[in-house]
Amino acid sequence: MIYVNKADSAPLYQQLYTSIIEEITNGSLPKNSALPPIRTLSEKLNISLNTVSKAYLQLTAEGYVRSVPGSGYYVEDISNTFLDTLSVPPVSKKITSSISGQNPAPKATPVRYDFKHDVVYSHLFPWKLWRQYVNNALLQEENQKKIQYESNKGNYELRSNICHYLNRNRGVHCDPEQVILVPGTQYGIEIISRLLPAEKHRIAYEEPSHNGIRNIFLQNGYELFPIPVVENGIDIDKLFDSCCNLLYVMPSHQFPTGRTIPVSNRLRLLEWAIRNDAYIIENDYDSEFPHQTRPIPSLQSLDHYDHVIYFNTFAKILTPSMRTAFFVLPYSLLDRYEQMYRYFNAALPSFNQIALSNFIASGDFERHLRKLVKINEHKYNLLLKSIHTFLSSYMDVVDTPAGSHIIVRIRNCTNQQKLIDALREKSISIYGVQQYFHTGTASEDIFLLGFSSLEESEIPEACEALAKALSELL
Repeated sequence: MIYVNKADSAPLYQQLYTSIIEEITNGSLPKNSALPPIRTLSEKLNISLNTVSKAYLQLTAEGYVRSVPGSGYYVEDISNTFLDTLSVPPVSKKITSSISGQNPAPKATPVRYDFKHDVVYSHLFPWKLWRQYVNNALLQEENQKKIQYESNKGNYELRSNICHYLNRNRGVHCDPEQVILVPGTQYGIEIISRLLPAEKHRIAYEEPSHNGIRNIFLQNGYELFPIPVVENGIDIDKLFDSCCNLLYVMPSHQFPTGRTIPVSNRLRLLEWAIRNDAYIIENDYDSEFPHQTRPIPSLQSLDHYDHVIYFNTFAKILTPSMRTAFFVLPYSLLDRYEQMYRYFNAALPSFNQIALSNFIASGDFERHLRKLVKINEHKYNLLLKSIHTFLSSYMDVVDTPAGSHIIVRIRNCTNQQKLIDALREKSISIYGVQQYFHTGTASEDIFLLGFSSLEESEIPEACEALAKALSELL
């Protein structure tokens, strides 16, 4: 039965979304069955059309339903015969050993309009408020009689607050003892490379994908098996044929393509992991910044079998310079971590961990995040509008559902690098996607346009300048 409770504090569209998922997963709404029309359900539950529409849009984004133009919304097939036959095994929470000078590269010549995707504007961060948290944390340390080294996982209070945050916002189920604090995702991948060494693991890796993480695996001796990214994310049929037992994947917002893996395919990923006694490294990259829908729950939120290693970072919410990231280990790997890292000390400054813990616990962290989400979505919409206004004669947009960039196709471009170099001469930087391929090649006309490095007021003029430059170069 689909219902909402107006006395509940949860948003009505979220209640409706959750209720429909329950009806789908328990079989009350079987595959291919039609959801009630938006107006019908609105009148039945006495809620607004916008509330129903918003819930349906989220269900569509996550792959629970599909929209058939002119007909309505229909339930997708999310059944998984293999997983349905399994009983959820009890997870043991017992841990048997709990111990607690090169020359710099020359600077690139600055450009007037830079369509870079991984910049955080300093003025958006609440520095005055943050200084209060840092000062209180320093005072707390100063007043301690003894200052000891942090746990080999990091500050317990911060890990506990991260657990609460992840559960509320990403559906992640974890305890503080599973959370490992690290100064960046790449640092955490180095740890995973030792827990799951190359001698015993062949890793499947999305193609294209983040080359910084890929290089860490290569430097640690892994044999990488590139799996192409298709419309619904990583090609799962090719994954099953790969003979791999480790997978690195970005299911909620694949970089650089922006693809999202629907729930039916996420269940197949879990099936693959169980059948192959494999682990999935989930990088929840840019999941906090969706467009037009709320964030899609993590893959780890579906994992009841202890096969997902969850990664995330606060780089774009705080600043990259704060170097704050973390990963969540399955219980099956905790003993191994404790044995291998018993003499390891957390790599983040203690006062910074205390400040961040209090920042999260107070609610200021999520208030800041909500502000960033609104700004990010506004800039995203402004970039789309500006492309339509100034650049529609030169490019097509491949819409991406989250993050701080979009993928575009520049018509009549036959040499990607040549165009990038020519535009830079005109003080404009755009970016190709070839560098994110390991073995394959990118189409010469596909480019990445970021908007995080541009002020809102700069986006229209940057697009106009790009249009003028393309008119001269193409």
